[in-house]
Amino acid sequence: MNDKLISEEEINLLLDKQKKMEGEESGNDDASHKGNDEVTMKKPVFQELDAEEKTGDAQKNLDVILDVPLELKVILGKKSRTVGEVLSLGRGSVLELDKQVNDPLEIHVNGKLIALGEVVVINDQFCIRITDIVSKEQRLKNL
Repeated sequence: MNDKLISEEEINLLLDKQKKMEGEESGNDDASHKGNDEVTMKKPVFQELDAEEKTGDAQKNLDVILDVPLELKVILGKKSRTVGEVLSLGRGSVLELDKQVNDPLEIHVNGKLIALGEVVVINDQFCIRITDIVSKEQRLKNL
C-alpha cells in the first residue's frame, strides 16, 4: 500500500481531469442541453396480444396455484365457556350457540370470512349451499 499523501492541488487536478472525461463521454449531447433538466417522455407502445395468448398465459398462471392447499371452515355458531363448564360436558349435553335457526352459516377460507350459506342434505350427507359472497369492502372491514 502506498503511504504517500496527495496534496490539495493534486486532488483538484484529478477532479478536473474526471470532469473533462465525463464531459467527453456525454459530448454527444448538444451544448444547448447542458444545465437543462427538462426530459422528454413518450408513452410506450406495446404489441397487442392475441386472445389465445392472453387466455393461455392466464391459465398457466392459474395452474401454478391450483394445488395450493386452503383451510376451509364452516361455522354453525359460537359460544364462550369456562374451563369448568367444558369439563362438565358429557354425552347428551346440549350447547346453545349464538345463532338462530334461520341465521346463515359463516364460510371461512384461511381464517377469513368469504361467504355465507345454509345447510342442505343431499344423499344423507350434510352440505352447504352458498347464499352470499362477502364483498371486498366487507372483507376489508373484517380485517
